[in-house]
Amino acid sequence: MLRRIIPFFIGISFIIAGIVFMVVLPKKAESKIERCTADTVGTVAECVERYDDDGTTYDLTIEYKVNGKSYTEIANQGENRDIGYEYQIHYNPDDPNDCIIDGVTATPKTLRIFGLAIMIIGIVV
Repeated sequence: MLRRIIPFFIGISFIIAGIVFMVVLPKKAESKIERCTADTVGTVAECVERYDDDGTTYDLTIEYKVNGKSYTEIANQGENRDIGYEYQIHYNPDDPNDCIIDGVTATPKTLRIFGLAIMIIGIVV
């Protein structure tokens, strides 16, 4: 009996996680897109390489300016970027700390696809 219950609960957990990725997180991302209507360019100021069981990742410190004031965002990236590499930044004019980094921040579509994949795994399990 226990051999059937454990896969059932694992499957349910994956299905719930898939729903979160397909519904909740994309809505938050869409809300952020609606808020972040102004644009600027940010540059990589620092790139720190990290190693773990999943491989190598890079923590990028991206700096950008809004109305002469500097802002910093830390982004986790799967690939190395040179100091000075430029990213398009979309920021909230009312709160420039609230930003989206093109090519780094997950899009609603990406979150939905990931959620669907997790749900399929949950159904198969």
